[in-house]
Amino acid sequence: MTKYINKIICGCLVGFGLVTASSCSDWDDHYGESTGSTNGSSLSLWQELKANSNLSDFCEVLENTKVFRMHKKTPVSYADLLDGGQAFTVVAPVNGSFNKDSLLRLVETNQGDSIVEKFFVKNHLARSVVSASSESQRKLMLNLKYLELTATTANGVELKSKNTIAKNGVIHSIAKPLPYSYNIYELLLEDPDFNSIGNELRRYMIEEFIPSLSVSNGIVDGVPVYVDSVTSEWNKFLYTIGEIDSEDSVYWMALPSDDVWKETWKDVEQYYIYSDKVAKSDSVHNYWTLRAMLDDAVFNMTDQKNVNEYLLSVPYLSASKTQSSYRPVYHKFLKPFEPGGILYGSEKIQCCNGIVYKTPTWMFDYEKTFFHPIWTETMSNDDLLSAKECIFRNETAPDSIKERISEGNYLYVKGNNSLSKWELQFRLSNTLSATYDICVVVLPWTEMTEKKPNSIAATLSYFNEKGDSVSVDLNNGNAFYSDTSRIDTIVLAENFKFPACNYFPNELNDRVSLTLKRKVTRSTASKYSQDAFIDCIFLRPKKQ
Repeated sequence: MTKYINKIICGCLVGFGLVTASSCSDWDDHYGESTGSTNGSSLSLWQELKANSNLSDFCEVLENTKVFRMHKKTPVSYADLLDGGQAFTVVAPVNGSFNKDSLLRLVETNQGDSIVEKFFVKNHLARSVVSASSESQRKLMLNLKYLELTATTANGVELKSKNTIAKNGVIHSIAKPLPYSYNIYELLLEDPDFNSIGNELRRYMIEEFIPSLSVSNGIVDGVPVYVDSVTSEWNKFLYTIGEIDSEDSVYWMALPSDDVWKETWKDVEQYYIYSDKVAKSDSVHNYWTLRAMLDDAVFNMTDQKNVNEYLLSVPYLSASKTQSSYRPVYHKFLKPFEPGGILYGSEKIQCCNGIVYKTPTWMFDYEKTFFHPIWTETMSNDDLLSAKECIFRNETAPDSIKERISEGNYLYVKGNNSLSKWELQFRLSNTLSATYDICVVVLPWTEMTEKKPNSIAATLSYFNEKGDSVSVDLNNGNAFYSDTSRIDTIVLAENFKFPACNYFPNELNDRVSLTLKRKVTRSTASKYSQDAFIDCIFLRPKKQ
Protein backbone atom coordinates (compact mmCIF):
# COMPACT_ATOMS: atom_id res chain seq x y z
CA MET A 1 0.00 0.00 0.00
CA THR A 2 2.84 2.41 0.81
CA LYS A 3 4.38 1.76 -2.59
CA TYR A 4 1.00 2.31 -4.23
CA ILE A 5 0.65 5.73 -2.64
CA ASN A 6 4.17 7.14 -2.46
CA LYS A 7 5.55 5.86 -5.70
CA ILE A 8 2.89 6.30 -8.38
CA ILE A 9 5.48 7.23 -10.99
CA CYS A 10 8.92 5.73 -11.05
CA GLY A 11 9.38 4.59 -14.58
CA CYS A 12 5.61 4.07 -14.91
CA LEU A 13 2.28 4.45 -13.17
CA VAL A 14 2.49 1.72 -10.53
CA GLY A 15 -1.05 2.28 -9.29
CA PHE A 16 -2.45 1.36 -12.68
CA GLY A 17 -0.75 -1.99 -13.09
CA LEU A 18 2.19 -1.12 -15.38
CA VAL A 19 5.63 -2.64 -15.03
CA THR A 20 8.22 -0.46 -13.26
CA ALA A 21 11.18 0.45 -15.44
CA SER A 22 14.51 -1.02 -14.48
CA SER A 23 16.22 2.37 -14.98
CA CYS A 24 14.71 4.08 -11.94
CA SER A 25 18.13 4.21 -10.31
CA ASP A 26 20.27 7.32 -10.04
CA TRP A 27 21.39 8.89 -13.28
CA ASP A 28 24.99 8.39 -14.44
CA ASP A 29 27.51 10.75 -12.91
CA HIS A 30 28.78 12.08 -16.26
CA TYR A 31 25.65 14.23 -16.55
CA GLY A 32 27.17 17.01 -14.48
CA GLU A 33 25.39 20.11 -13.22
CA SER A 34 24.64 22.63 -15.96
CA THR A 35 24.30 26.34 -15.47
CA GLY A 36 21.70 26.53 -18.23
CA SER A 37 21.55 27.66 -21.85
CA THR A 38 23.21 30.94 -22.79
CA ASN A 39 20.95 31.61 -25.76
CA GLY A 40 17.68 30.41 -24.24
CA SER A 41 16.03 33.81 -24.12
CA SER A 42 15.33 33.68 -27.86
CA LEU A 43 13.74 30.20 -27.81
CA SER A 44 10.50 28.89 -26.35
CA LEU A 45 10.48 26.26 -23.63
CA TRP A 46 9.50 23.65 -26.16
CA GLN A 47 12.35 24.60 -28.48
CA GLU A 48 14.82 24.42 -25.60
CA LEU A 49 13.52 21.00 -24.55
CA LYS A 50 13.77 19.68 -28.11
CA ALA A 51 17.33 20.95 -28.38
CA ASN A 52 18.40 18.89 -25.36
CA SER A 53 19.05 15.30 -26.45
CA ASN A 54 18.91 14.11 -22.85
CA LEU A 55 15.23 15.09 -22.66
CA SER A 56 13.91 13.49 -25.84
CA ASP A 57 11.82 10.88 -23.97
CA PHE A 58 10.11 13.60 -21.94
CA CYS A 59 9.49 15.59 -25.13
CA GLU A 60 7.83 12.62 -26.80
CA VAL A 61 5.43 12.24 -23.87
CA LEU A 62 4.62 15.97 -23.97
CA GLU A 63 3.91 15.79 -27.72
CA ASN A 64 1.44 12.94 -27.24
CA THR A 65 -0.31 14.07 -24.07
CA LYS A 66 -3.32 16.29 -24.72
CA VAL A 67 -4.64 18.99 -22.45
CA PHE A 68 -7.95 18.25 -20.71
CA ARG A 69 -10.39 21.09 -20.09
CA MET A 70 -13.66 20.56 -18.18
CA HIS A 71 -12.99 16.77 -18.32
CA LYS A 72 -12.79 16.85 -22.13
CA LYS A 73 -9.74 16.06 -24.20
CA THR A 74 -8.63 18.98 -26.38
CA PRO A 75 -6.48 18.85 -29.55
CA VAL A 76 -3.82 20.94 -27.76
CA SER A 77 -0.76 19.01 -26.60
CA TYR A 78 1.59 20.02 -23.83
CA ALA A 79 4.22 20.58 -26.49
CA ASP A 80 1.89 23.21 -27.99
CA LEU A 81 1.37 24.75 -24.57
CA LEU A 82 5.10 25.11 -23.90
CA ASP A 83 5.61 26.60 -27.34
CA GLY A 84 3.06 29.35 -26.62
CA GLY A 85 3.12 32.58 -24.70
CA GLN A 86 2.46 31.41 -21.15
CA ALA A 87 5.28 31.25 -18.63
CA PHE A 88 6.18 27.93 -17.00
CA THR A 89 8.83 26.20 -14.96
CA VAL A 90 9.62 22.78 -16.40
CA VAL A 91 11.24 20.10 -14.26
CA ALA A 92 12.17 17.47 -16.83
CA PRO A 93 13.28 13.91 -16.01
CA VAL A 94 16.17 12.75 -18.19
CA ASN A 95 16.06 9.88 -20.67
CA GLY A 96 16.00 6.38 -19.26
CA SER A 97 14.66 7.42 -15.86
CA PHE A 98 11.06 6.43 -16.65
CA ASN A 99 9.19 4.01 -18.87
CA LYS A 100 8.33 6.19 -21.84
CA ASP A 101 6.63 3.37 -23.75
CA SER A 102 4.20 2.64 -20.93
CA LEU A 103 3.15 6.28 -20.80
CA LEU A 104 2.75 6.49 -24.56
CA ARG A 105 0.49 3.44 -24.54
CA LEU A 106 -1.63 5.04 -21.85
CA VAL A 107 -2.18 8.31 -23.74
CA GLU A 108 -3.77 6.42 -26.62
CA THR A 109 -7.05 6.40 -24.65
CA ASN A 110 -8.89 9.35 -23.10
CA GLN A 111 -8.76 7.85 -19.62
CA GLY A 112 -5.08 7.02 -19.97
CA ASP A 113 -4.28 10.48 -21.31
CA SER A 114 -5.97 12.02 -18.28
CA ILE A 115 -3.92 9.78 -15.98
CA VAL A 116 -0.62 10.67 -17.62
CA GLU A 117 -1.56 14.35 -17.61
CA LYS A 118 -2.31 14.46 -13.88
CA PHE A 119 0.25 12.09 -12.43
CA PHE A 120 3.18 12.72 -14.77
CA VAL A 121 3.04 15.81 -17.00
CA LYS A 122 1.38 18.24 -14.58
CA ASN A 123 3.61 16.89 -11.83
CA HIS A 124 6.59 18.43 -13.68
CA LEU A 125 5.18 21.81 -14.74
CA ALA A 126 4.52 24.98 -12.75
CA ARG A 127 2.90 28.15 -14.06
CA SER A 128 5.23 30.49 -12.21
CA VAL A 129 8.91 30.86 -13.13
CA VAL A 130 11.17 29.46 -10.41
CA SER A 131 14.97 29.51 -10.55
CA ALA A 132 17.11 27.09 -8.57
CA SER A 133 19.15 29.03 -6.02
CA SER A 134 20.65 28.71 -2.57
CA GLU A 135 17.32 29.81 -1.10
CA SER A 136 14.69 27.07 -1.08
CA GLN A 137 11.45 27.96 -2.90
CA ARG A 138 8.00 26.37 -2.77
CA LYS A 139 5.66 26.66 -5.75
CA LEU A 140 2.49 24.97 -6.96
CA MET A 141 2.70 22.56 -9.87
CA LEU A 142 -0.13 22.34 -12.42
CA ASN A 143 -1.63 19.39 -10.52
CA LEU A 144 -1.63 21.53 -7.33
CA LYS A 145 1.22 19.56 -5.77
CA TYR A 146 4.06 21.57 -4.32
CA LEU A 147 7.52 21.87 -5.84
CA GLU A 148 10.30 22.38 -3.28
CA LEU A 149 13.27 23.68 -5.30
CA THR A 150 16.75 24.16 -3.88
CA ALA A 151 20.12 24.74 -5.53
CA THR A 152 20.64 20.99 -5.95
CA THR A 153 17.28 19.20 -5.72
CA ALA A 154 13.62 19.32 -6.71
CA ASN A 155 11.45 17.58 -4.11
CA GLY A 156 14.52 15.67 -3.03
CA VAL A 157 15.41 14.54 -6.59
CA GLU A 158 18.85 15.51 -7.86
CA LEU A 159 19.06 18.35 -10.39
CA LYS A 160 21.13 17.35 -13.44
CA SER A 161 20.99 20.83 -14.93
CA LYS A 162 19.30 24.01 -13.78
CA ASN A 163 18.14 27.44 -14.83
CA THR A 164 18.00 26.91 -18.58
CA ILE A 165 16.32 30.15 -19.57
CA ALA A 166 13.71 30.30 -22.34
CA LYS A 167 11.67 33.26 -23.50
CA ASN A 168 8.61 31.89 -21.65
CA GLY A 169 10.14 30.21 -18.64
CA VAL A 170 12.93 28.11 -17.20
CA ILE A 171 13.95 24.43 -17.38
CA HIS A 172 15.59 22.23 -14.77
CA SER A 173 16.47 18.65 -15.64
CA ILE A 174 16.28 15.99 -12.92
CA ALA A 175 17.71 12.52 -12.40
CA LYS A 176 14.30 10.80 -12.25
CA PRO A 177 10.60 11.72 -12.17
CA LEU A 178 9.34 13.64 -9.17
CA PRO A 179 7.50 11.32 -6.77
CA TYR A 180 3.75 11.75 -6.73
CA SER A 181 2.29 11.74 -3.24
CA TYR A 182 -1.44 11.41 -2.74
CA ASN A 183 -3.28 13.73 -0.45
CA ILE A 184 -6.09 12.08 1.52
CA TYR A 185 -8.78 13.10 -0.95
CA GLU A 186 -6.85 11.69 -3.93
CA LEU A 187 -6.27 8.45 -2.08
CA LEU A 188 -10.02 8.00 -1.63
CA LEU A 189 -10.60 8.66 -5.33
CA GLU A 190 -7.84 6.42 -6.67
CA ASP A 191 -7.20 3.57 -4.23
CA PRO A 192 -9.36 0.49 -5.00
CA ASP A 193 -9.59 -0.19 -1.26
CA PHE A 194 -11.77 2.94 -1.00
CA ASN A 195 -13.56 2.62 -4.34
CA SER A 196 -17.13 3.12 -3.07
CA ILE A 197 -16.18 6.12 -0.93
CA GLY A 198 -14.44 7.70 -3.91
CA ASN A 199 -17.45 7.14 -6.15
CA GLU A 200 -19.72 8.88 -3.64
CA LEU A 201 -17.35 11.85 -3.33
CA ARG A 202 -17.12 12.22 -7.11
CA ARG A 203 -20.80 13.20 -7.17
CA TYR A 204 -19.82 16.56 -5.69
CA MET A 205 -16.90 17.48 -7.95
CA ILE A 206 -17.13 20.86 -9.66
CA GLU A 207 -14.87 22.34 -12.33
CA GLU A 208 -14.92 26.11 -12.79
CA PHE A 209 -13.45 28.19 -15.58
CA ILE A 210 -11.09 31.01 -14.46
CA PRO A 211 -11.07 33.76 -17.10
CA SER A 212 -8.44 35.86 -15.31
CA LEU A 213 -5.82 33.09 -15.61
CA SER A 214 -6.78 31.99 -19.13
CA VAL A 215 -5.21 33.23 -22.37
CA SER A 216 -7.63 35.13 -24.57
CA ASN A 217 -7.60 35.07 -28.37
CA GLY A 218 -10.04 37.92 -28.84
CA ILE A 219 -13.81 37.97 -29.30
CA VAL A 220 -15.75 36.12 -31.98
CA ASP A 221 -19.43 36.99 -32.49
CA GLY A 222 -19.41 38.78 -29.16
CA VAL A 223 -18.08 35.76 -27.27
CA PRO A 224 -14.54 35.65 -25.76
CA VAL A 225 -12.36 32.92 -27.25
CA TYR A 226 -9.50 31.40 -25.25
CA VAL A 227 -6.50 29.52 -26.63
CA ASP A 228 -5.74 28.17 -23.16
CA SER A 229 -8.56 27.87 -20.64
CA VAL A 230 -7.54 27.56 -17.02
CA THR A 231 -10.00 25.76 -14.75
CA SER A 232 -10.18 25.01 -11.06
CA GLU A 233 -11.56 21.70 -9.86
CA TRP A 234 -12.93 21.38 -6.34
CA ASN A 235 -15.29 19.24 -4.34
CA LYS A 236 -18.08 21.07 -2.54
CA PHE A 237 -18.62 18.16 -0.14
CA LEU A 238 -15.23 18.76 1.47
CA TYR A 239 -16.38 22.09 2.85
CA THR A 240 -18.63 20.14 5.23
CA ILE A 241 -16.31 17.36 6.42
CA GLY A 242 -12.87 19.03 6.18
CA GLU A 243 -10.59 20.13 3.36
CA ILE A 244 -8.79 16.83 2.97
CA ASP A 245 -7.65 17.90 -0.50
CA SER A 246 -5.61 20.80 0.89
CA GLU A 247 -1.85 20.32 0.68
CA ASP A 248 -1.39 23.05 3.31
CA SER A 249 -3.36 21.28 6.04
CA VAL A 250 -2.83 18.15 8.11
CA TYR A 251 -5.71 15.75 8.69
CA TRP A 252 -6.29 12.25 9.95
CA MET A 253 -9.12 10.14 8.63
CA ALA A 254 -10.57 6.84 9.84
CA LEU A 255 -12.17 4.59 7.22
CA PRO A 256 -12.74 0.88 6.65
CA SER A 257 -12.01 -1.10 3.51
CA ASP A 258 -14.46 -1.05 0.62
CA ASP A 259 -16.34 -4.23 1.61
CA VAL A 260 -17.00 -2.95 5.14
CA TRP A 261 -17.98 0.47 3.80
CA LYS A 262 -20.57 -1.02 1.41
CA GLU A 263 -22.04 -3.22 4.12
CA THR A 264 -22.31 -0.27 6.52
CA TRP A 265 -23.75 2.00 3.83
CA LYS A 266 -26.65 -0.40 3.30
CA ASP A 267 -27.41 -0.17 7.00
CA VAL A 268 -26.96 3.58 7.49
CA GLU A 269 -28.97 4.56 4.41
CA GLN A 270 -32.09 3.06 6.01
CA TYR A 271 -32.05 6.00 8.44
CA TYR A 272 -32.37 8.47 5.56
CA ILE A 273 -35.37 7.26 3.57
CA TYR A 274 -37.16 10.41 2.41
CA SER A 275 -40.75 10.54 1.21
CA ASP A 276 -41.62 10.60 -2.47
CA LYS A 277 -42.74 14.22 -2.15
CA VAL A 278 -39.31 15.51 -1.12
CA ALA A 279 -37.64 17.19 -4.09
CA LYS A 280 -34.69 15.17 -5.42
CA SER A 281 -35.20 12.65 -2.65
CA ASP A 282 -32.55 10.25 -3.99
CA SER A 283 -29.89 12.96 -3.97
CA VAL A 284 -30.91 14.12 -0.50
CA HIS A 285 -30.84 10.50 0.67
CA ASN A 286 -27.30 9.94 -0.66
CA TYR A 287 -26.00 13.25 0.67
CA TRP A 288 -27.10 12.75 4.26
CA THR A 289 -26.09 9.08 4.28
CA LEU A 290 -22.60 10.14 3.23
CA ARG A 291 -22.60 12.92 5.83
CA ALA A 292 -23.63 10.44 8.53
CA MET A 293 -20.71 8.19 7.65
CA LEU A 294 -18.01 10.83 7.16
CA ASP A 295 -18.79 13.74 9.47
CA ASP A 296 -16.97 12.13 12.40
CA ALA A 297 -14.34 10.34 10.34
CA VAL A 298 -12.15 13.41 9.73
CA PHE A 299 -9.82 15.01 12.29
CA ASN A 300 -8.08 18.35 11.76
CA MET A 301 -4.77 17.93 13.54
CA THR A 302 -4.57 21.59 14.52
CA ASP A 303 -7.53 20.91 16.86
CA GLN A 304 -5.90 18.03 18.72
CA LYS A 305 -4.32 18.26 22.17
CA ASN A 306 -3.31 14.68 22.99
CA VAL A 307 -4.16 12.12 20.33
CA ASN A 308 -3.50 9.17 22.62
CA GLU A 309 -6.12 10.41 25.06
CA TYR A 310 -8.80 11.59 22.64
CA LEU A 311 -9.51 12.75 19.11
CA LEU A 312 -11.86 15.59 18.20
CA SER A 313 -13.59 15.22 14.84
CA VAL A 314 -14.11 18.28 12.64
CA PRO A 315 -17.67 19.07 13.86
CA TYR A 316 -16.54 19.27 17.49
CA LEU A 317 -15.46 22.91 17.56
CA SER A 318 -18.62 24.28 15.99
CA ALA A 319 -20.83 21.96 18.05
CA SER A 320 -19.06 22.80 21.31
CA LYS A 321 -19.93 26.48 20.94
CA THR A 322 -23.62 25.64 21.26
CA GLN A 323 -23.25 22.44 23.28
CA SER A 324 -25.53 22.41 26.28
CA SER A 325 -24.10 21.21 29.58
CA TYR A 326 -27.25 19.08 29.83
CA ARG A 327 -26.50 17.14 26.65
CA PRO A 328 -24.07 14.30 25.87
CA VAL A 329 -20.72 15.30 24.37
CA TYR A 330 -20.39 14.19 20.75
CA HIS A 331 -17.50 14.26 18.27
CA LYS A 332 -14.95 13.37 20.96
CA PHE A 333 -13.45 9.86 20.85
CA LEU A 334 -11.51 8.63 23.85
CA LYS A 335 -8.40 6.42 23.80
CA PRO A 336 -8.51 5.96 20.01
CA PHE A 337 -5.57 3.52 19.81
CA GLU A 338 -6.59 1.27 22.69
CA PRO A 339 -8.96 -1.74 22.48
CA GLY A 340 -12.43 -0.43 21.73
CA GLY A 341 -10.99 2.82 20.33
CA ILE A 342 -11.86 3.97 16.83
CA LEU A 343 -8.32 3.42 15.49
CA TYR A 344 -7.51 0.19 17.29
CA GLY A 345 -6.09 -2.44 14.93
CA SER A 346 -6.02 -0.04 11.97
CA GLU A 347 -3.51 0.13 9.12
CA LYS A 348 -1.67 3.46 8.83
CA ILE A 349 -1.51 4.93 5.31
CA GLN A 350 0.70 8.03 5.01
CA CYS A 351 -0.44 10.80 2.65
CA CYS A 352 1.19 14.12 1.86
CA ASN A 353 -1.32 15.99 4.03
CA GLY A 354 -1.88 13.50 6.82
CA ILE A 355 -2.80 9.90 7.55
CA VAL A 356 -5.65 7.58 6.65
CA TYR A 357 -6.23 4.84 9.22
CA LYS A 358 -7.84 1.88 7.49
CA THR A 359 -9.87 0.12 10.14
CA PRO A 360 -10.81 -3.58 10.14
CA THR A 361 -14.46 -2.85 11.01
CA TRP A 362 -16.89 0.06 11.10
CA MET A 363 -15.47 1.88 14.08
CA PHE A 364 -18.25 4.28 15.12
CA ASP A 365 -21.40 3.70 17.15
CA TYR A 366 -24.37 5.22 15.36
CA GLU A 367 -25.63 6.68 18.65
CA LYS A 368 -22.35 8.58 19.07
CA THR A 369 -22.26 9.98 15.55
CA PHE A 370 -25.55 10.59 13.73
CA PHE A 371 -28.35 8.78 15.61
CA HIS A 372 -28.73 11.17 18.52
CA PRO A 373 -31.59 11.91 20.87
CA ILE A 374 -33.80 14.69 19.56
CA TRP A 375 -34.59 17.38 22.09
CA THR A 376 -37.42 19.87 21.73
CA GLU A 377 -37.12 22.69 24.21
CA THR A 378 -40.69 23.54 25.10
CA MET A 379 -39.60 27.10 25.92
CA SER A 380 -38.47 27.73 22.34
CA ASN A 381 -40.64 30.06 20.29
CA ASP A 382 -39.45 28.25 17.17
CA ASP A 383 -40.68 24.86 18.35
CA LEU A 384 -44.02 25.82 19.94
CA LEU A 385 -46.35 25.86 16.94
CA SER A 386 -49.68 26.62 18.63
CA ALA A 387 -51.41 26.93 22.00
CA LYS A 388 -55.10 26.81 22.87
CA GLU A 389 -57.17 27.47 26.02
CA CYS A 390 -54.18 28.43 28.15
CA ILE A 391 -51.56 30.99 28.95
CA PHE A 392 -47.90 30.05 29.15
CA ARG A 393 -44.54 31.50 29.99
CA ASN A 394 -40.94 30.43 30.47
CA GLU A 395 -39.80 29.92 34.03
CA THR A 396 -36.47 29.30 35.72
CA ALA A 397 -36.48 26.09 37.69
CA PRO A 398 -36.02 26.15 41.48
CA ASP A 399 -32.45 25.57 42.62
CA SER A 400 -33.44 22.20 44.05
CA ILE A 401 -34.05 20.76 40.57
CA LYS A 402 -32.37 23.27 38.24
CA GLU A 403 -29.35 21.11 37.53
CA ARG A 404 -31.48 18.09 36.72
CA ILE A 405 -33.59 19.55 33.94
CA SER A 406 -32.86 20.67 30.41
CA GLU A 407 -31.30 24.12 30.26
CA GLY A 408 -32.50 24.83 33.81
CA ASN A 409 -35.81 26.21 32.51
CA TYR A 410 -39.30 24.91 31.85
CA LEU A 411 -42.59 25.93 30.25
CA TYR A 412 -45.31 26.89 32.72
CA VAL A 413 -48.75 26.20 31.23
CA LYS A 414 -51.93 27.39 32.96
CA GLY A 415 -55.37 26.42 31.72
CA ASN A 416 -57.90 29.18 31.31
CA ASN A 417 -60.12 27.53 33.92
CA SER A 418 -60.53 24.27 35.81
CA LEU A 419 -62.34 22.65 32.88
CA SER A 420 -59.85 23.88 30.31
CA LYS A 421 -58.64 21.26 27.85
CA TRP A 422 -55.54 23.20 26.93
CA GLU A 423 -53.59 22.08 23.90
CA LEU A 424 -49.96 22.67 22.86
CA GLN A 425 -48.42 21.64 19.54
CA PHE A 426 -44.63 21.26 19.32
CA ARG A 427 -42.37 20.82 16.32
CA LEU A 428 -40.19 17.69 16.28
CA SER A 429 -37.23 18.49 14.06
CA ASN A 430 -34.83 16.25 12.17
CA THR A 431 -36.33 12.86 12.83
CA LEU A 432 -34.72 10.02 10.91
CA SER A 433 -36.55 7.09 9.35
CA ALA A 434 -35.74 5.22 12.52
CA THR A 435 -37.14 3.97 15.81
CA TYR A 436 -37.50 6.14 18.91
CA ASP A 437 -39.16 6.24 22.29
CA ILE A 438 -41.17 9.48 22.36
CA CYS A 439 -41.03 11.08 25.80
CA VAL A 440 -42.15 14.20 27.61
CA VAL A 441 -40.55 15.38 30.86
CA VAL A 442 -42.97 16.90 33.37
CA LEU A 443 -41.90 18.59 36.59
CA PRO A 444 -43.65 18.05 39.93
CA TRP A 445 -45.89 20.57 41.66
CA THR A 446 -44.44 23.62 43.36
CA GLU A 447 -45.41 25.64 46.42
CA MET A 448 -47.56 27.85 44.17
CA THR A 449 -49.70 25.03 42.81
CA GLU A 450 -51.86 22.18 43.95
CA LYS A 451 -50.30 18.76 44.42
CA LYS A 452 -52.22 17.12 41.64
CA PRO A 453 -51.00 14.99 38.75
CA ASN A 454 -51.35 15.95 35.12
CA SER A 455 -53.72 14.08 32.83
CA ILE A 456 -52.30 14.42 29.34
CA ALA A 457 -53.21 12.91 25.97
CA ALA A 458 -50.83 13.03 23.02
CA THR A 459 -51.19 13.04 19.23
CA LEU A 460 -48.26 12.48 16.88
CA SER A 461 -48.34 13.87 13.33
CA TYR A 462 -45.84 12.81 10.66
CA PHE A 463 -45.51 11.88 6.98
CA ASN A 464 -45.33 8.39 5.51
CA GLU A 465 -43.15 7.15 2.64
CA LYS A 466 -45.54 8.57 0.04
CA GLY A 467 -45.49 11.99 1.69
CA ASP A 468 -49.05 11.74 3.03
CA SER A 469 -49.78 13.26 6.43
CA VAL A 470 -50.66 10.83 9.22
CA SER A 471 -51.90 11.57 12.75
CA VAL A 472 -51.90 8.99 15.53
CA ASP A 473 -53.43 9.27 19.00
CA LEU A 474 -50.80 7.73 21.24
CA ASN A 475 -51.91 5.27 23.88
CA ASN A 476 -55.11 4.90 21.83
CA GLY A 477 -56.13 8.37 22.93
CA ASN A 478 -56.06 7.45 26.62
CA ALA A 479 -54.45 9.76 29.15
CA PHE A 480 -50.96 9.63 30.56
CA TYR A 481 -50.65 10.59 34.25
CA SER A 482 -47.65 12.31 35.78
CA ASP A 483 -46.01 11.37 39.07
CA THR A 484 -46.10 14.37 41.40
CA SER A 485 -43.28 13.04 43.58
CA ARG A 486 -40.51 13.38 41.01
CA ILE A 487 -39.33 14.79 37.72
CA ASP A 488 -41.31 12.43 35.57
CA THR A 489 -40.28 11.16 32.15
CA ILE A 490 -43.48 9.94 30.55
CA VAL A 491 -42.98 7.54 27.63
CA LEU A 492 -45.74 8.48 25.20
CA ALA A 493 -44.76 5.93 22.58
CA GLU A 494 -42.28 3.10 22.82
CA ASN A 495 -40.34 1.81 19.81
CA PHE A 496 -42.11 4.09 17.37
CA LYS A 497 -40.74 3.82 13.83
CA PHE A 498 -40.95 6.89 11.59
CA PRO A 499 -41.47 5.60 8.05
CA ALA A 500 -39.92 8.65 6.38
CA CYS A 501 -36.93 10.80 7.26
CA ASN A 502 -37.50 14.45 8.13
CA TYR A 503 -33.85 15.41 8.51
CA PHE A 504 -33.48 18.98 7.25
CA PRO A 505 -31.08 20.68 9.68
CA ASN A 506 -31.03 23.95 7.74
CA GLU A 507 -34.77 24.56 7.76
CA LEU A 508 -37.75 24.64 10.09
CA ASN A 509 -40.82 22.65 9.10
CA ASP A 510 -43.85 21.21 10.83
CA ARG A 511 -43.97 17.90 9.00
CA VAL A 512 -43.51 16.12 12.32
CA SER A 513 -45.17 17.44 15.48
CA LEU A 514 -46.45 16.35 18.86
CA THR A 515 -49.63 17.76 20.38
CA LEU A 516 -50.15 17.56 24.15
CA LYS A 517 -53.68 18.02 25.50
CA ARG A 518 -55.12 18.19 28.96
CA LYS A 519 -57.55 15.28 29.11
CA VAL A 520 -60.31 15.77 31.66
CA THR A 521 -64.07 15.62 31.93
CA ARG A 522 -66.36 17.67 34.15
CA SER A 523 -66.35 14.85 36.68
CA THR A 524 -62.57 14.32 36.69
CA ALA A 525 -61.31 17.88 36.25
CA SER A 526 -60.93 18.47 39.99
CA LYS A 527 -58.59 15.45 40.31
CA TYR A 528 -56.01 16.75 37.84
CA SER A 529 -54.03 19.94 37.78
CA GLN A 530 -55.02 22.61 35.31
CA ASP A 531 -51.36 23.70 35.32
CA ALA A 532 -48.40 21.87 33.83
CA PHE A 533 -44.65 22.30 34.12
CA ILE A 534 -43.13 20.88 30.95
CA ASP A 535 -39.37 20.60 30.81
CA CYS A 536 -38.86 19.18 27.32
CA ILE A 537 -39.87 16.61 24.77
CA PHE A 538 -37.23 14.20 23.65
CA LEU A 539 -36.98 11.27 21.28
CA ARG A 540 -34.75 8.49 22.56
CA PRO A 541 -33.04 6.49 19.78
CA LYS A 542 -33.59 2.74 19.73
CA LYS A 543 -31.24 0.41 17.90
CA GLN A 544 -32.80 -1.08 14.80
